[in-house]
Amino acid sequence: MKFTQFAVAAVLALFLGQALIAFDDAKLSGVWKADMEKSKFEGRPPQSELMIIEQSPSELTQTVGEFSQRGEYRSRLTYKTDGTESKNSFRGLPM
Repeated sequence: MKFTQFAVAAVLALFLGQALIAFDDAKLSGVWKADMEKSKFEGRPPQSELMIIEQSPSELTQTVGEFSQRGEYRSRLTYKTDGTESKNSFRGLPM
């Protein structure tokens, strides 16, 4: 009985270790463009929206560009990946 429990624990530890390694190597960097026909917005929707995510070992940066009849709007948010607090602002207001 103890050998069976040990074997199950060893297999679970192996799978968990592999999952954590895969998660640690996850790459989020890329460019995403919103499909405006499938997106839902309140009020007047923008003409287009683009998101760029840049990932480094120490931080994640999100840049969003929105283009509408009122003009162009861009925001840039940076998040630390070490668990410390990240301070950002959105349209001049702290987040």
